[in-house]
Amino acid sequence: MVPPIKAGDLLSLREPDYRYGAGELTLRVTVPPVESPDPEWMTLTGVEILWNGDRGRERQVAVRTSALHDPRMRTTS
Repeated sequence: MVPPIKAGDLLSLREPDYRYGAGELTLRVTVPPVESPDPEWMTLTGVEILWNGDRGRERQVAVRTSALHDPRMRTTS
């Protein structure tokens, strides 16, 4: 089941919840999640939001499906 994530959502992903990175990732979703062959992971595309609020580069990341269902990972604004 694809979680209710849509373009424009701002997500705050913990390091263990996405591949492959270091530290927390804040991502403004540009493309809703896409199911992958491994049901534990979904692919998200979005723009990284840097620590100072500036837009970073566009990224495509594999995110744990369970994390996408956790309302605590969504931020406002």
